[in-house]
Amino acid sequence: MTAVIYARYSTDSQREESIEGQIRECTAYAEKNGFTVVKHYVHLLQVCCCQEEKDL
Repeated sequence: MTAVIYARYSTDSQREESIEGQIRECTAYAEKNGFTVVKHYVHLLQVCCCQEEKDL
């Protein structure tokens, strides 16, 4: 069976290493469960908003 890995981060406290760790863990899971990973999708989402918007 084939699979893809979708890794993302969306907060300032996460770094590029967060993506690498997600891919590493998902790859290990896929191998353990008989999946063949055919593609990685990476989404680097920067979420910014001011305090006034958080209070709404």
